[in-house]
Amino acid sequence: MFYCTRGWFRDLTFFATFVVFFNALVGSGYGQQGFSSLPERAAAPPSHAASTGTRSTNRESTPRSLSPQPNAGSFASTLPASAASAREHKPADPTMMARLTRKFAQPRVQMGTSADDPTDPYIINQATALHNDPQQMFAFVRDQIAYQAYSGSLRGARGTLWSKAGNALDRASLLVALLRASGFNAQYVQGTLTTPQAQSLILAMFRNQYRVLGCPPSGSALADPANDSGLLAIAGDHYWVQYGSASGGPMTNADTAFPTATLGQTFGAAASTYATVPFSEEIFVTFSEDVETFSQAGVASAGNGLATNTVLSQDFLTTDLIGKPVTIGQFVNSTSLRAVVTSSTNTYSPYLILGGDPANTAGDQVIRGNDFQEVLTNFPLGSQVLTGLFARVTITNAGSGASQTFSKTLFDRIGFSARAGGSPSQLSVGPGTAPA
Repeated sequence: MFYCTRGWFRDLTFFATFVVFFNALVGSGYGQQGFSSLPERAAAPPSHAASTGTRSTNRESTPRSLSPQPNAGSFASTLPASAASAREHKPADPTMMARLTRKFAQPRVQMGTSADDPTDPYIINQATALHNDPQQMFAFVRDQIAYQAYSGSLRGARGTLWSKAGNALDRASLLVALLRASGFNAQYVQGTLTTPQAQSLILAMFRNQYRVLGCPPSGSALADPANDSGLLAIAGDHYWVQYGSASGGPMTNADTAFPTATLGQTFGAAASTYATVPFSEEIFVTFSEDVETFSQAGVASAGNGLATNTVLSQDFLTTDLIGKPVTIGQFVNSTSLRAVVTSSTNTYSPYLILGGDPANTAGDQVIRGNDFQEVLTNFPLGSQVLTGLFARVTITNAGSGASQTFSKTLFDRIGFSARAGGSPSQLSVGPGTAPA
């Protein structure tokens, strides 16, 4: 009896030692290959290499079954999920693969230059159409670009030109860009409008109503934009332009605020001048990607086994993004170990692409995140499964620090209903399961 007990204890000790050794081996990355080690311009491995990029207009992924392939071996784990779904495993685009696996470019965050870029072809074309004449450029911004009340440098010259509207700063950026593209020296002037002047700008956003249907109930709170404190503060913070010859000399005021404005006339009390957009007026967009994984060992030790990490985060100025699609995706590289223990390791390489000229994708900017992995094995407690990919877009005002975040689910093995409080279900994946 004593011998049997000792034998049982010995076997259990050997088994526990093997579990620890196996988990350490998997965690060390043994048998795994990441894209960071690929030489410049090297092509990614064709097998299991897939782009799962998504744009902001991307449609929801198509649900499919997560059952293991025949004879692959699998495990069943209890997750807080009522259903499982995954994005289809798409073949990789060879051109994109080659571009993303070379030495990646650094992001371009141009402080104070993208807002009024005089080399922008759209700005150059517009300046040419206005005969590079300051009077015509001034009249164009004054008469063709409407005023809209919002804070900060949101659209820049290109966005203001395309939307035919902007706040005082963005309208000034458009005029600065047009003047500089025509060979003139130009700068920003910041000042303050009086309350009546600010009210006039605000009311210019609302057209007269020639036909009104229905009547509001007695005592209803009615909008009064001309006396709204928030709008008055925005409209009262005013910007205009001063320009002169490229060789120097006197500067001429160009304030396009009102329809009756003329060159040389100003409406605000000047406080400061700037060569570029002040940092306090910049607005940033941060693109992030969070990865959620499920660990069997984590469930065995404590908790639900779920962990979330940020693998990609990049800041841009909003004016850097005008007319440029943004793509977030992953390349997947898979390796397998088939012996007594069957194991598949999927290494995901996240990336972000900032598009440029649609006719020349070679100029696109590519930003790499940190590689992450999932391990699918039939060995007890050895699997770590990718359960979710989530994108976040955060907009931050540099001056006030105020921010707003928008989220989008890129991939979810757990499912919406389970995350909302549904009952747990069995999620079965194995070494033969295709990557997310």
